[in-house]
Amino acid sequence: MEIQSYEPYHIGIKINASMPIEILRKKILPKLRESEFTVDTADELASNVTPKLEVIAVDGKNKIELNYQLSALNTIGEEPTSTTNTFKKLLSILSKLGYEIKGISTSIDIVANVFIKTDENPTKLINNSVKCDLSPWKELNENTHANGIKIDLVDEEYAKESLRLMIGPSTLSPTTQAVLTVRYLTMEAEDIIDFGNKLEERIIRFMKSFGA
Repeated sequence: MEIQSYEPYHIGIKINASMPIEILRKKILPKLRESEFTVDTADELASNVTPKLEVIAVDGKNKIELNYQLSALNTIGEEPTSTTNTFKKLLSILSKLGYEIKGISTSIDIVANVFIKTDENPTKLINNSVKCDLSPWKELNENTHANGIKIDLVDEEYAKESLRLMIGPSTLSPTTQAVLTVRYLTMEAEDIIDFGNKLEERIIRFMKSFGA
């Protein structure tokens, strides 16, 4: 079993209504230029049109992106460690501007599609882990089988933290590759950093439970 890629690894800060994203852009660009980031975008947006998405800075292979439609400030990369490090740099810049993450955001989330090479057919691994009786449906067709698993974990008391996992065979290599979709949402930047630092180890443990 081997983790092959994260396509992509995305950390998104959902900006609340009290901070217009165009104002955030205007304030953050000079600080990004002063730091280790590469900034090629113009200081001012074109007056006639606002893009849906805009990459405002680059840090190695990672990007800082503004999503104007969803009012989000995103850090996008190819794997957890470097993307988390870029996210920490972004938090430092926001702090220098006098912004507390809880003050300008409604939530922070991690979204990742993790492609995993498996030693056995992913569909077989998933079916071997399913404990429910599929025989009532196999009466319709003997080929009936489980082709994916969805797991939801929600902090029901506070509704401030949630995790959604979906696993199934990849569409491109369904007999040798699984794809694990991860979405983690929280209110705390520290949780995002901790989650990213432990994600690979947790994925390996999770996949081993299937016999991968």
